[in-house]
Amino acid sequence: MTRHRDPGWTDQQVVSELIICHYNIGEVLTICHLPLGWNNDNFLLQTADGKAYVLRRYRKQPLPERIAFELALQTTLRRLGIPTPPVILTRNGRQYTMAYGSFWSLSAFMPGDPFQGENREQIREAARFLGHYHATVSSVTLAEEQRWRACCDRSWKTRNRVSFDTIAVPTSSPRLAAEVAKHRAFLLEQGNRLKRGLPLSLYAQLPKLIIHGDYHGGNLKFVRRRIRALLDFDNARFDAKAYDVAVGIYGFCRSQGTLKVSTELGRLFIKEYSRRYPLSTGERQTLFYFLLFRNLFSILALVQQGAGYPEEECLTRIRRRLEILHYLDSEGQQVIETVANG
Repeated sequence: MTRHRDPGWTDQQVVSELIICHYNIGEVLTICHLPLGWNNDNFLLQTADGKAYVLRRYRKQPLPERIAFELALQTTLRRLGIPTPPVILTRNGRQYTMAYGSFWSLSAFMPGDPFQGENREQIREAARFLGHYHATVSSVTLAEEQRWRACCDRSWKTRNRVSFDTIAVPTSSPRLAAEVAKHRAFLLEQGNRLKRGLPLSLYAQLPKLIIHGDYHGGNLKFVRRRIRALLDFDNARFDAKAYDVAVGIYGFCRSQGTLKVSTELGRLFIKEYSRRYPLSTGERQTLFYFLLFRNLFSILALVQQGAGYPEEECLTRIRRRLEILHYLDSEGQQVIETVANG
């Protein structure tokens, strides 16, 4: 039976009841909230038999088709040798369930250490692993993926037509819209720069596969220099693989404590990635524009779809994205292009 009580997502009794009703994992001894990302709520569960699990409540993608795609991808990758957390089936054999007005899924907890900034061995491993992921997923066909593949080009075309003038009447918070409005001229300039540098005609020619979509140190677990687990498929989609490479460079190759990409580390990342999967000259030329795209439309999403998230956190994230855009505008393009050209 579907329940619609809002537990506040810190109510241990509600989580315990959900586990008892929907899963067969035995007695849960401890429940604690995990500070993983901000798009979904995650809880670490410890059971009487010494096992650990992660329970996820979906907020960002509350569509059952989308959740089915993410979990099918996670399961398929694990079968093909990519270390992803095993999905735990419900009592009725499903990969997710509906309770308290939300969708939930349960996975085994995979221990490991976070990425250590500027650790060259871990950067090499992350780059090679991304190449291995792309090589593996290039041959994957999922029934759920077919439905989302068609969304890719439409999404890109829609976003290329978006003007920052549209935030004059925001759909979430007037405070967030006012913050962005102060930078509208700069954002419009960067949006036009993106359209010139990565037009739809060029984007259509780029090699595409099921990308991870958010490849950075927070979504990997290490044991020393080896990758123990790949996490979080919220942003996985059929898209240009160069997007993953661009996000990986920014996620792993910044000088510690700054927003600036290290040329040396960026070159190392591309070199090691290319050992596992080729990166064409044309793809290399798009890396800067994919970083521009990621940050521009993160701001739009925060303003237009920020309802349900803490306003202060949205504001902090918008300001950080603006800082990154100013870095890309001032010196970042030259750095990324130098990295791309080897």
